[in-house]
Amino acid sequence: MNTYIQTLERGETCTIPQLRGDLAEQAGCDGTCPLSTSIFVRMVAEAALEDMAEGKTPAEVTPFWRVIASQDKIAKKLALDPDWLDQQRALEAS
Repeated sequence: MNTYIQTLERGETCTIPQLRGDLAEQAGCDGTCPLSTSIFVRMVAEAALEDMAEGKTPAEVTPFWRVIASQDKIAKKLALDPDWLDQQRALEAS
């Protein structure tokens, strides 16, 4: 999961359903579990948030905001203001 998210280019975004489809295709299977995928995406996001709390910049962590949008249910479970995700996406788009 972490590796997949790191391959997304600056300014590129991907929805969780797109991510699931890509991972399933890479693995040669029909699909991936939506619950497990969300759990692993959340783990990547929380690890990045912990790293930022310890002083790393967003440029130094896995860019989870490229997969999690502010309106996604998972955004409400993270220890951040969901608007921050939109701000990161806007910074990368410019």
